Amino acid sequence: MKLPEIRRPSKNTLRKIHSIKSKRGELAVIEPETGDFYTGKDLLEAVKKARKHHPESIFYTICNNISLDLINDKLTLSS
Repeated sequence: MKLPEIRRPSKNTLRKIHSIKSKRGELAVIEPETGDFYTGKDLLEAVKKARKHHPESIFYTICNNISLDLINDKLTLSS
């Protein structure tokens, strides 16, 4: 069985999620086509919220406890 390709969310969407300080340490699931995202204390909570609005979607998941600047620095260094 071949898994469908999951589209990566835009950098804008990722920046928006990482900028929400009140959600630090939570998981975020992102619907890549729309950029809609839902957070939760764990993956199950976040996916349940997302499924209410996007029942057929495949989600992209991130943990919101790492600074996006740190990620960008690492990507720049490895290039």
